[in-house]
Amino acid sequence: MAKRKPNGEYTGLAGGLVLYEMNGKGIMRGKSKKRIDKSDQLKEIRSEFGVVVEAIKTLKPILTFGFKDHTRNRSAYHSALSVNLSNYYQALGLNNADNYGWLQISHGKLSGAAEVSATKLPDGKIEIKWMGTEPGKAHFSEDTVLAGIFLNKSKVFKLGPHYVLRSAGSIVIDTGSIEEGEKADVFLAFRIRENNYKSNSDKNVSASQWAGTITF
Repeated sequence: MAKRKPNGEYTGLAGGLVLYEMNGKGIMRGKSKKRIDKSDQLKEIRSEFGVVVEAIKTLKPILTFGFKDHTRNRSAYHSALSVNLSNYYQALGLNNADNYGWLQISHGKLSGAAEVSATKLPDGKIEIKWMGTEPGKAHFSEDTVLAGIFLNKSKVFKLGPHYVLRSAGSIVIDTGSIEEGEKADVFLAFRIRENNYKSNSDKNVSASQWAGTITF
């Protein structure tokens, strides 16, 4: 609020104006707008983007299988990036991004499993089990399994055997040597066999399902 001095001049704020006295004269200027520093916000966006890119890079061996048919006019990499950025930001909004459960290793409309679970076996290997199919989606008993684990600390994706069929109901992944305290997010998907494959069809692969996090 502006105040009047004994000499008749005003000092202080009046609306969008700054009033002050200099060398005995009253000066009036516009109030400067507060500068918004967007550097922190930009750093945060870059950091979030980096989390997704880092995870996608580990999926390189299976990107073609998992995302090639999802978007016809984009590469498998860019399709995977688009899907997982959306998933990650959604997880952040729900305060549910403390693990990699948001990660998708494939994206399509082939049927997934009705139920899926993962357990660590006594020898350190991980067993994934599944039952049933998603209602209303196409599937074949000879669909092959696309499964793997993502190691949170070391940022490594380990792929399971590629010869296991949907009809088997389970798959065991050899984890190899893993550091104590490491966390592994487990994923399951299904891929159609060559005799049922249709070019550019989004029904060639299922959207991957998260089977849980296992701590070593």
